Formats: sequence, structure tokens, C-alpha cells
Amino acid sequence: MTYSTYPQTDLRTLSDTVERLSRQVSTTSSDVDELQEKHESLDGQVRLHDERLEGLDQATQEMREAHDGLREELADDVAEVEAAVKSLTATIGWLERRVRAEQKLTPVDIDHADKAVRDLAERALRGQQSASVLLSPHDRAVYERQVEALGRLRQRIRSSGEDALRHSATLATTARNSAEHRQAGVAFRTAHQGWSAARAQLTATTEAAEQAGEALQYDDERRAVHGPNVMTGEAARATLQSKLRDRLSTAIADAALLPSWFTIVLGHQPPATDTQRWLDTAVSLLMYRIIYAVKDPVVALGPPPGDDADRKAWYRSLTEDLRKTRY
Repeated sequence: MTYSTYPQTDLRTLSDTVERLSRQVSTTSSDVDELQEKHESLDGQVRLHDERLEGLDQATQEMREAHDGLREELADDVAEVEAAVKSLTATIGWLERRVRAEQKLTPVDIDHADKAVRDLAERALRGQQSASVLLSPHDRAVYERQVEALGRLRQRIRSSGEDALRHSATLATTARNSAEHRQAGVAFRTAHQGWSAARAQLTATTEAAEQAGEALQYDDERRAVHGPNVMTGEAARATLQSKLRDRLSTAIADAALLPSWFTIVLGHQPPATDTQRWLDTAVSLLMYRIIYAVKDPVVALGPPPGDDADRKAWYRSLTEDLRKTRY
């Protein structure tokens, strides 16, 4: 039997390789141990953060519950205050009526309408009724713009048509490969496109302008009939407004006792802030009662209006103004 023998150098090389691999294994094992330690440390930090997050979630929930509780308490407090204010208002009203009865005081008749005031109110109402059959300034402006739009469109058609003809003449009299010919070609196409676009709008614009013109003509005819009443009514309204403002200002300055229908919605005197709006609303309320002869001693605006569109609009506007200026 023959045995193979390795050369001495091969054995040393193999030994060196094994030793090197052993060192690498040892180093890798150390790295693994280090990574394992870091992993365990990170796990600990993650658990700590989770515990903190759970604490924060609990604290947030507690704060939310506390906030909801405060809101409910506040809502209850507000409701109690509102109820107390209503009760106090009713009590003050009752005391005021008792004082009036015992002292035999009578409120100033700020919506009293003598003959002069009644005449102003009637002229203002007739003017308002006459104005209601006329176009409003806004509607007239819309119709006028429609008529003007047709004139501008026709001018565009003329201008673009003239431009197209002028450029077509240049095309007919210049060489096809010349710069002037090329420029005229571009200009001709632009003018023709503008002409075509304007022409496409002509039918609809013409119809709208014709209808607008008819509406304006009809309105002009009605203005010839109702115009004097409108002007007289506007002047009467301005005079009545001035008189009522002076009457109310005097009553407030004299600390006069105001009627119940007034104090229920506007109080006994103007507020310290936003006084002008309060006064404007009060004067408008007086005018409404006088113009429509409202005599209700408690309800400021009286019963809701019927089919009178102007009165309904004024009623709604005053109702909103009174809500905003409620004392």
C-alpha cells in the first residue's frame, strides 16, 4: 500500500488558513454578541417609549373627558344665565308697568301720525308702489350692457372684415415668396378668425339686445307715467325719515318713556357701541309702522304682511336688523 504525503509547505498554508478563519469566526461572534446587546437595548427603549405613549394616551383621554365636562358645565351655565336674563327682563317689564300705573305715566307716542306726517307717509307709499313697477337700477344697467354689447360686436365684425379685406389685397398684389406676402397671410388668417368668431356670436347677441331694448323702451314709457310719483315719493320719504329721526332723538335726549312695542325689541335707549345702526333701525321701524299704519301696542312690526312684495321685503329686512341690534 502506498500513502500520499503532503508537502510541508501545503500543511503550513492549510494551518494558516484555518487559523485565519478561526480569527474571523471569533471576530464575527464578537460582532454578533455586540449586535445582540444593542438589539436588547433597543427593545428596552421601545418598551419604555410604548409605556410613555400609553401614559400620554391615557392623559389625552383624561384631558378630553375633562374638556367635555367643562363644555357641558359651561353650556349649563350659559343656559342658566339666559334664563336669568329672561326672568330679569320680564321682572323689569312688570315693574315698569307697575310704575307707569302708579305714577300715571304714559309713554311718548313716537309713532303718532298727524296730518302732515300722514301726507308724507302716503306720498312715500305711492312713490314706493310706483317704483315697484319700474326696472331697478341694477336691471336697467344689465339691459343697457346687453344693448351696448351688440354695438361692440358689430364694430368688431366691421373692423375684422376691413382688416381681412386689406390683407387679402396685399396677398393678391405681392409675390408668394416675399416677406410682405407671408406677413399679410398671417394677418389675414388672424383677422378672418376674429371675423368668424364675432359672426358666430351675432345671432344670440342680437336677440338678447333686442329683448333688452324692448324692456328698456317699456320701462321708459312707464317712467314717463310713474316717474313724477317716484320722485315725489323719494322726497317725501327723505323728509319723513328726517322728522322721525328728530322726534326719536328728542325723546331719547329728554329721557322720555318709550312705548312697550319699542322697548321690547330695542330697549329704552341706544347702546354705547354701534349707536348709529341702532338709530337707523329704530327710525326705519317708526317709518314702517307709520307708512303701513301699524297700531299693535306690543308687537313692533304688527302682523306679518300679505302679498305686498315691497312690504314683505321691508318686513324681512327689519326683522333681521332688529335681531342684530337686540339690546
